[in-house]
Amino acid sequence: MHRISEGEEDAFIELYKRYDARLYPFLHKLTRSPQDAREIIQETFLKLWLSRDKLDAVTLPRAYIFRSAANISHNWMKRNLVAQKAEQEHQLRDGRLGTDSTEFRLRTRELQVQLSRIIAGMPEQRQRIYRMHREQGLSTSEIASSLDVSVSTVKNTVAIALKNIRDGLSETGYILFLLLFF
Repeated sequence: MHRISEGEEDAFIELYKRYDARLYPFLHKLTRSPQDAREIIQETFLKLWLSRDKLDAVTLPRAYIFRSAANISHNWMKRNLVAQKAEQEHQLRDGRLGTDSTEFRLRTRELQVQLSRIIAGMPEQRQRIYRMHREQGLSTSEIASSLDVSVSTVKNTVAIALKNIRDGLSETGYILFLLLFF
């Protein structure tokens, strides 16, 4: 990182070659898009190069690069979500996606059934914690106290439940719902 912070392009190219193949699976899993994963890698390394003067202080390059890529990915997905919400609002205003349509009600009902199936397929403790958190609106500390478990157990369980839901819904094609609510 020291050589890169001094502007050595060869060192930067070497770093890129070392981490490009490692970042791709990580980002592809986050974005579920090969194209987005590639673009985020490019943006990550562009930002690294542009802020190279600060890299001399980095002691753990792998952690720094992966954290940078994760942050950029998070911002990337937020931007995409905003764009998708804007498009959906535009469609609603134009009447192309009416919420009172039979098709909309049918799809909403199908989604509710699928979501119920996914939750019902979870272990009992995971279901209970998920419902207390999402449906009853309890905080992680309230749930932990109520169930006599640690706060980190509650947080991990909620994260696993949400991953189960994301995976289950993505398999059935409810991508827009995932982006809007999970």
